[in-house]
Amino acid sequence: EWVDVKMSRVSRTILRHCDYQRIVRGRRANYQFLLEKLGNAPGLRALHPELTPGVVPLNFPVIVDRPTTLFPALKLAQVPIWRFGEYLDDEITEQVCANSCYLSQHVFQFPCHSELRPEELSWMVNTILSHLQADADSGYTGQLD
Repeated sequence: EWVDVKMSRVSRTILRHCDYQRIVRGRRANYQFLLEKLGNAPGLRALHPELTPGVVPLNFPVIVDRPTTLFPALKLAQVPIWRFGEYLDDEITEQVCANSCYLSQHVFQFPCHSELRPEELSWMVNTILSHLQADADSGYTGQLD
């Protein structure tokens, strides 16, 4: 139904006044910051450890070792976080697609949008690192959940 609907005048005005290059620079810079600070943190690894030229990231995805303890802790700490495929269809099971189930549990996404301020990014990184450290201090043996 919506395929042939014209864009609203307000939406067209917003698009004409956006500074796309500033947005691109901001997203890429924020991704690089998160990659430098979190890319090699114990307990997680960057899903894309290199930002290819021309790519404008939507978020900063990481693979975490202990999602069942880290995800709720970060949510409780109010870190903006999403899981890739957080809500899988009921028909997607380990037997149907084990990869989807694994990714749904282990891939976390953190924001890198251009409007994040340096102090917000630093707070997010410090909070994530402190929870990773707390998880390590809890006697984690290196086994994936």
